Amino acid sequence: MQTFEEVDYVEGRWHRNDHEQLIEDGAREYQDFTEIQIKLLKAGAVYPDKALPHREVFPEWHGYYRENYIANYIFATKIAKNGGKAESLAKVKGQSNSCYDRMKMAVSIDGIMWQTEKPSDKLQFIQIKGWDIIIQSGTGLNYIEQRDSIKAEWRRYFLYGMAAHTATDAWAHSSCYKDSSGYHLINHPDADDSEKKKNRFKCAADTAYLVASTAQLGVLGNALDFDFYGENYWTGFYMGNILNYVLASDYENIGSSYLTKHFKDINCSY
Repeated sequence: MQTFEEVDYVEGRWHRNDHEQLIEDGAREYQDFTEIQIKLLKAGAVYPDKALPHREVFPEWHGYYRENYIANYIFATKIAKNGGKAESLAKVKGQSNSCYDRMKMAVSIDGIMWQTEKPSDKLQFIQIKGWDIIIQSGTGLNYIEQRDSIKAEWRRYFLYGMAAHTATDAWAHSSCYKDSSGYHLINHPDADDSEKKKNRFKCAADTAYLVASTAQLGVLGNALDFDFYGENYWTGFYMGNILNYVLASDYENIGSSYLTKHFKDINCSY
């Protein structure tokens, strides 16, 4: 297997470098990626923690159960498919207006907005980082000297990496456990610990593979990127609002009967 020089990726969550490792493993399993494409996917997979942190402020980039993380993941792939041209994109089924507006505002072909402090009252973006800086600092690649078609390709892979972040983060930030008193959200720090309820991380790994295949095909993600019905590790925890979210986000008309069968047993409502 080919190797390449490691760059200083920002530390991601779940644990340390789990986000970029998830998407790299998924891409290598799919087998149709160049090393440059893997670099871009990995850099994108950790970028929301660096530029758009705080799941309460930017739930759309962190798979947070209070918003439809299925719809937000699908819209993130829509932005990626469009090479970062987000402003004119239509909202996807099941997505809230607030998440839609923030996602359109955060990403453009000029760059990505950068928010390092948690605002107390309203969004106060500090700056927009240009793609040349984002890609250079995240991968060591020289974006500015590439022709337009290569720039667009690099943005797409980076943004599919960001979509992978929100998809795989859902297994951390929207997972629950059940005891005699009912369902409870797995809180931090346990939520970010891939050793807690380990099956969550197995599901995140499979989701990362499906996002990688979506990236290479250049298509939209869908609810089935979260469907592991019948898998022996699809046990031991539950997902907040997942059934309602997949039903609301069913743009492919998979159908309520199929989706209910596959998601009802692991759903918990909040």
